Amino acid sequence: MIKSEFLRIDKRLVLFSGGADSMALLHLMKDLKQVDLVLHFNHNLRGAESDKDELFCTDFCKKHQLPFKSVSLDLASARQADEGDEQVARRLRLAYLEEHFTSWNIYLGHHQDDVQESFFMRAMRGANSSGLCALRKQRDLGSLHLIRPLLTYSREDLRAYLTKHELQWREDASNQDADYCDRNYLRNDLIPKLTQLGKGLKHTLKHIAEDDDFIRQQAAKELLEGLSVDGYRNLHSALKPRVLRLFLEQQAVHYVPTAASLQRLAKECENLPEAYKDIPLGEGVELRIWKNGEISLPPRTQSIEWDWGKQESIEFEGYRLFLSTSKSAEYFKLSELPKQFVLRTAQKGDKMKILGRKKSTLLSKLFSDAKLSQQERCSFPLLCTNDEIIYLPGLRRSEFAAVKKEHDHIGISYEKL
Repeated sequence: MIKSEFLRIDKRLVLFSGGADSMALLHLMKDLKQVDLVLHFNHNLRGAESDKDELFCTDFCKKHQLPFKSVSLDLASARQADEGDEQVARRLRLAYLEEHFTSWNIYLGHHQDDVQESFFMRAMRGANSSGLCALRKQRDLGSLHLIRPLLTYSREDLRAYLTKHELQWREDASNQDADYCDRNYLRNDLIPKLTQLGKGLKHTLKHIAEDDDFIRQQAAKELLEGLSVDGYRNLHSALKPRVLRLFLEQQAVHYVPTAASLQRLAKECENLPEAYKDIPLGEGVELRIWKNGEISLPPRTQSIEWDWGKQESIEFEGYRLFLSTSKSAEYFKLSELPKQFVLRTAQKGDKMKILGRKKSTLLSKLFSDAKLSQQERCSFPLLCTNDEIIYLPGLRRSEFAAVKKEHDHIGISYEKL
């Protein structure tokens, strides 16, 4: 069972539910000394049983001296409209992983039976080939790198392995209840009957995956120069959902386009706006169409802190600001500086008191004078104290901490990335 997928040099995170599949995965990787951290998600869906799962995982890792972390998810408060348990749980798991483990290899215990069950589940929902073969041995999902080394092994194979090594696991009683969910009906009733008709399903899945690989490569080529209205309208219908999904994944947005969202986007692409318009796709995801036909995500009003005493540089919204002694740097009186600057994007009504002027000026006027496009204005970095905007890189600076010859000072430069 030793496969090259287990042996990687990056940090390895193993997702561990306590079930048979993840137990087999963890035991294999433990024996290969390929575990840097074990992570358990408590979904709090089965009351005391969920807590027993967590305790089982904790005890196993403690016994085998494996570094362990458990995360409790509150599905009820995070649930969005029309979102089922599996959907909200997946969304919360991905959000947590993106926040903490983007530089890790993330190992999951999916196996051959999961691939078959997912195929039928998604086929009944009207999925394309990407959906039908979504469980792959390795996949980049936004900034996450997912690895599933057990896809060539069946549920029966894994349980035989656990029995051989005298390993216990947690069994979710709801997995045997055909009335609990459609997946259980497929697992316990439909697939066993279908396999009596032939053994070719795994070969069918292999062929679909090969076809989808080709289509995904074509989608990636279409995005080399970004996404635009004309480009999207001219795509083959098989490419439109792939291009849109890949575009969103590149922005670390996990959303599977629906038929309704694709129809909405196609309709909105018929007429360009005077400036821009935002198109809701669903699940809180939006696209922005600009008057020049470019399609992007709506800029987020956000901010980060820059501890300039510890960090010589910082990146924000496609810019890098850094301490500098060059002639082109903007200089500020050292004794008046806060311990931390704030970098943020513009908000409606923002004003700045420009050096040498008595009255404050609207940023919209400054951006207009600089002939910045709407896209540039929405992502332009503002260097601020807690109370005021003090520097627009390459455009203007404020009266704040103005420097005279005798003052100690620091210089700040910038570059576009």
